[in-house]
Amino acid sequence: MTEDRSAKPGAESRNTTELASILERISDAFVAFDRDLRYTYVNPKAGELFGRSPESLLGKLYLDEYPEAEGSPFHLAYVRALEEQLPVIFEDYYEPWDRWFENRVYPMADGGLAIYFTEITDRKRTERDIQESRARLERIVETVPDGIAIIDTKGNVTFANSAAERILART
Repeated sequence: MTEDRSAKPGAESRNTTELASILERISDAFVAFDRDLRYTYVNPKAGELFGRSPESLLGKLYLDEYPEAEGSPFHLAYVRALEEQLPVIFEDYYEPWDRWFENRVYPMADGGLAIYFTEITDRKRTERDIQESRARLERIVETVPDGIAIIDTKGNVTFANSAAERILART
């Protein structure tokens, strides 16, 4: 058997160091689990979101550290990604922390998981506020006795409240 001499000495170590450096600087939180959902890597952003030092999680089981997560969409997505060996991408609310997260879960070749996640609580609250405002506006527009219609530049009616439909005798 011949030895592969194409890789330069220390290249694997350099690549690992470069990868760790990238993961330390990205704006997403990142964790890696082994196949037992034991933390093998936690970047500083993840530590910040967890309110813990990354080192304090290394080697520990996910459900031992966060038992309240058992059966949650997060836990179920991790198990599904492990079992099916397919990526799982989702947004969900984590009630114990009163925060929303966007999650990208990827199976790794060694049987573990790579998980990138971002807190999206502010975005979700803004979306909710917009939906509530839109619903409130629709209720107001539907309850006024005056006809209200929106006509586009081609002369097509794109919106009409029920009063306008009555006045125009059209739907």
